[in-house]
Amino acid sequence: MILVLARLLQGLSVYGEFAASTTFPVESAGPRRRGLFSSVPYVSTTTGRLVASGLATPPVDTLSDGQMNGRGWRVPFVLGAVLSLVGF
Repeated sequence: MILVLARLLQGLSVYGEFAASTTFPVESAGPRRRGLFSSVPYVSTTTGRLVASGLATPPVDTLSDGQMNGRGWRVPFVLGAVLSLVGF
């Protein structure tokens, strides 16, 4: 139950920030670049979802249910942690 509530709070926080992250580039861009700048947050979130799906698919396809429930579910989280360090 705590995990569900934490995930709900995280989702609400992300989408609360998304409005500001969409507005700021539009206001910062020149008049002829506003369309391009306004698309960046949408493209980057969609790209993130595609990358997450791509990272989660191989372990799900290759590991048995027992292996996936045991430790396999951690593989995408470890890869995400490494990617976050690269982004940082």
